Formats: sequence, structure tokens, C-alpha cells
Amino acid sequence: MAKVETEYLFQVIGEKEVEHRLLTKELQDTLTRLKEKEEEIHFLGNQLQELAKRLQAQKDEGTGETPTKTNEERVMGHVLIVDDEAAVRSTLRAVLESQGYTCDEAEDGAIALAYIEKHHCDLVITDNRMPTLSGLDFLRRLAAKPDPKPPVIFFTGDISETEMEAAIKSGARAVLQKPPNFGEIVSAVKQALSS
Repeated sequence: MAKVETEYLFQVIGEKEVEHRLLTKELQDTLTRLKEKEEEIHFLGNQLQELAKRLQAQKDEGTGETPTKTNEERVMGHVLIVDDEAAVRSTLRAVLESQGYTCDEAEDGAIALAYIEKHHCDLVITDNRMPTLSGLDFLRRLAAKPDPKPPVIFFTGDISETEMEAAIKSGARAVLQKPPNFGEIVSAVKQALSS
């Protein structure tokens, strides 16, 4: 091989090595961020479960109810929780069920619309950024359906001001930000179901 071709090959190999190192670093950074998010979700899940227990204990003390009272005896409304993260759905469900609500879950807006077609629910709590059908698109499609339809609360960590305004204009009763403040969620649910 000619000297020029050899130098060119070494240059290409060098560039590929740099590119490989950059991609490897980017992959490692992404994996680190994913692990941090997983730990955060696990931590939030544990916090939600603890809060649900404390809220239930406070409710039982404040109302004189015995903790053995069944959910059927204290059902306050049926809530559909729509979020693509299972940990968020299950912990939010734990909080609401501890307050006497019954809950079902959907992974995205399309599944939620199909659920509402066949089942009754008194309220929907939805994330915004989800696969298949976002929370905002879900709200717009729900708004186009004939009454009666359940009120909707947005519960999301990723919503722009424009999307927030669109959600309110499309009928969202409240827009709550993640990470969760469970007292605020319970209060918003009570308010949405009482109006």
C-alpha cells in the first residue's frame, strides 16, 4: 500500500476509535441516568405507600372508622389512573384506595379511551407524555365525546405552558406537577368529584 493510503487508513481508524469512545461514554451516561430514574421511581413508590398508610391512619382517627372497614363500605368514587410508568400508577392507586376510592389503571390514552367506552369511571388522572396517545390528545378526544364524561386531572412532570393552557381549555379540572404532593392530589380529586 502507498504511504498516503496507510496514513488515510490510520486516520480513519483513529476517527472511528474516537467515535467509539464517545458513543461508549454516551451509552454509559444514559445507563447511569436510567438507573437514577429507576431508583427515583422506587424511592417515590416507597414514599407513596408510606404516605398512603399515614393518610389512612389519619382518616381512621379523624372519622372514628376502624381500620378493618372494607373498601366497599367507604367507596367515594371510581378513578382511572393513566400513566405509562407502572410504579406511578400503583403508588397513586395505593394513595387513592387508602382514601376510599376504587381505581383502575391504563398505560396510555388509547387504552384509557377504550376503557371509558366500556366502563364507568367518575374521574381520570392522566400523565401527559405517553406512547400511542398523549394525555393532551386523550383529553381532546374525550372532550369530543357526548356527555356524560368523567372530569380529568393532569398529573405530569413534563408539560409546557402552552400544553397546560390547552389542557385547561379542553376541560382539565386541574394540572398537578410531578413529583407528587399527595395531599394536593387527594384534595384535587375531592374537588373534581364534588363539582
